[in-house]
Amino acid sequence: MVLGDLTCCIAAFVLALLLRFEFAIFGADIRVHLAYLPVVLVPQILSFLFFHVYASMWRYTSIRAVLRLCAAITFAFMVNLAFLGYFWDGVFSRGILVMDALLAVLFTSGLRVGVRLYFERKGCKAESARRHFQPGRQKRRILILGAGSAGELILRELHKTAGDVAVAILDDDPRKTGRTLHGVQIVGPISALHETVNRFFPDEIFICIPSAKGEAMRRIVELCEASGVKYKTLPSVNEIIHEDFGLTALREVRYEDLLGREPVTLVFDPIKEYLTDKIVLVTGCGGSIGSELCRKILAFKPRCILLLDSGEFNLFNISTELKTFHNFSQGVPLLANLTDIVLLRDIFERYRPEVVFHAAAYKHVPLLEVNPWEAVYNNIQASQNLIEVSLEYKVGTFVLVSTDKAVRPTNVMGASKRITELLLRAHMDSSMRCMAVRFGNVIGSSGSVIPFFLKQIQAGKPITVTHPEITRYFMTIGEAAQLILQAGGIGVGGDTFLIKMGQSVRISDIANDLIRLCGKVPEQDVPILFTGLRPGEKLYEELITAGENVIPTPHNQLMKLRTDIGGTSPEERRAFREELLEKIVALQQVADRHDACGIKRLIQEIVPEYMPQDTTECVL
Repeated sequence: MVLGDLTCCIAAFVLALLLRFEFAIFGADIRVHLAYLPVVLVPQILSFLFFHVYASMWRYTSIRAVLRLCAAITFAFMVNLAFLGYFWDGVFSRGILVMDALLAVLFTSGLRVGVRLYFERKGCKAESARRHFQPGRQKRRILILGAGSAGELILRELHKTAGDVAVAILDDDPRKTGRTLHGVQIVGPISALHETVNRFFPDEIFICIPSAKGEAMRRIVELCEASGVKYKTLPSVNEIIHEDFGLTALREVRYEDLLGREPVTLVFDPIKEYLTDKIVLVTGCGGSIGSELCRKILAFKPRCILLLDSGEFNLFNISTELKTFHNFSQGVPLLANLTDIVLLRDIFERYRPEVVFHAAAYKHVPLLEVNPWEAVYNNIQASQNLIEVSLEYKVGTFVLVSTDKAVRPTNVMGASKRITELLLRAHMDSSMRCMAVRFGNVIGSSGSVIPFFLKQIQAGKPITVTHPEITRYFMTIGEAAQLILQAGGIGVGGDTFLIKMGQSVRISDIANDLIRLCGKVPEQDVPILFTGLRPGEKLYEELITAGENVIPTPHNQLMKLRTDIGGTSPEERRAFREELLEKIVALQQVADRHDACGIKRLIQEIVPEYMPQDTTECVL
């Protein structure tokens, strides 16, 4: 590479001399000025090294690489101008330096672009040959939606592979209509999709608008569905940052693409401060939220992650994934139940965790309605044990994963999570920073509605929805995990955080969207049956309860509850804690007798806003 640049710089200097002296090849002026060639070359080559020009590969030359090259040559020009100006002997023509710099930029950048074009053409030929020997493989005709940077990149990738051909582009910017992008015409707005399909007969549509959210994405998908042509999309901007971006990034449209949520932007410094080089315990590490928390924590370089779960299969999966796919060997799999406080103390004595994320809980509302004692054991007693042992071993940060079902609960699950929040609130005066993060339904989590609906569609069954007007808040697993980490960085003792969930969504609308995404027609191909609200189920969820209001935080997607629950003075908080712990002891005693009515009565004493449904029959 240095030799190539050296040749270009020599050629640029010689041509600059020829232009300056009107191609008088054998003139005395040219021979005199040739003696200055080493003086001009040395600063140029040294500036190439100084500006790291050779750090980039020529076959992938970009605008940024050319700009770096221009900066290096400009710097060398200024050095040469200063040097020859200071030592000027009245002979050398300084105008030659200007022409030399311009020609050097032209030759060296031209060389790089030429190398890139050569390899791209070579790659196209190889791809064409490969596809030629694939029996029955025909070129697909592609219609691209979006003439922005994503569409341009996908179009460039299509030209490289030479396996498919873009026939047209649609974009909503009227200034682009009629123009071309890499030789492909932008024929109109996305609303003209139907007419464009009838005109160009594409085999597939690529949606290249990563910034499209919510209603905009829904409109595009509806147009694609109406056209009858297969379609794929690029992932969101947030996904693109972490993944390879090209033809392989194209995927089927998923429900979260229609959700319209803003990508999470983390404030990294507070998270690094409490996670980097720390021993971190994640309970429920094998679940949807717990496993995603483990993956996200890796980015902050913990010293060790203690992976605690009561299910051996999920625990094996996450521990193997971290070791095999993330090259993290400092994960310790702990098969344990949090109700075993003796084992819990042994674990803390051995490993001394500094940060605890408590994601373990039973979350299925109907099951806990008929098995309420298990909510007492696994959600309340287990959390109390974990908080107690964390305080004993001086854990620095404790983050509880809570739920919007804890707000004015009508079911045992939500009430048990509310009691867990109160347990944390009761220890707000301790040296441990303890906080809860409350959010709604997570798309794709175990037992959530969307995977269940998809199974029903794939099995050819009707989709079952409990009520036509039932609504829920939704977010992605990745969002939830990131914001839990963020809350741990900004919270203080006893804080409860809410994640901004946006607008709630009707479950029947989700069902209709999923049916369309599967290429079917709602009601016609897949009917929706309304079965009635299940035990403990509410028509809508809330994020705050009586006596609570919200205040902003340093992060725009997190809000903090302002509440006086537990008292404002140390004496009031001590009395609140003692009373709460006494009631929980009584609740555990009633649970040991499997007395469902007694459990609900005592829960209502602890959580007055809890309104149980008396029609539920327990399994015992």
